[in-house]
Amino acid sequence: MEKGPCTKDGKNFKRVLPETIQTACGRCSQKQKAVVRKMLLGIRSKSEVRFTELLEKYDPTATNRDALYNFLVTGN
Repeated sequence: MEKGPCTKDGKNFKRVLPETIQTACGRCSQKQKAVVRKMLLGIRSKSEVRFTELLEKYDPTATNRDALYNFLVTGN
C-alpha cells in the first residue's frame, strides 16, 4: 500500500495482487488459490478498512468484485 517497507512475502504478494484481484485468481493453481484466499480472508478479518483499500487500489472500477467475493466464499 506504499506506506512502508514490505517483507519478502509482502513483496511477492504485492507483485501478484493486481492480477489476482482483477481475475479472482483465475490463472492460479489450486494451491495458489488456497494461499491467496487464506491471505485475503485474513486481511479482511483483521481490517475491513485495509481490505477495502486493497480492492480500491487494484480494482478501482469494481469490475470484478462479484467474482472476487465469489472466489473468497467458494475458493473457485
